[in-house]
Amino acid sequence: MSEVVLGVHPPVHAASQSHKDTIGVSPTALYNQLDRVETGGSAALVRDAAALAEPVVKALQASPPRGLPGYQSKGLDGHHFAATPHRIEA
Repeated sequence: MSEVVLGVHPPVHAASQSHKDTIGVSPTALYNQLDRVETGGSAALVRDAAALAEPVVKALQASPPRGLPGYQSKGLDGHHFAATPHRIEA
């Protein structure tokens, strides 16, 4: 999952295929296991990846990409930010 979070292999399936010898389970079994991962675990993985990447970003003096004129940004879930507050709360 760290390779997916860091963007090495964006889709989970691509990451699982690149490590199918070491993972040793079918894609269906992997997705069934991921379905049982709690949100807090995923959030912690993203937080840890960001903490590890932060010194590199600072050393490169990188900045977040700016939006393109006329392009509406989307969240990680693919929905536009303006639509996010209208969702039903958990």
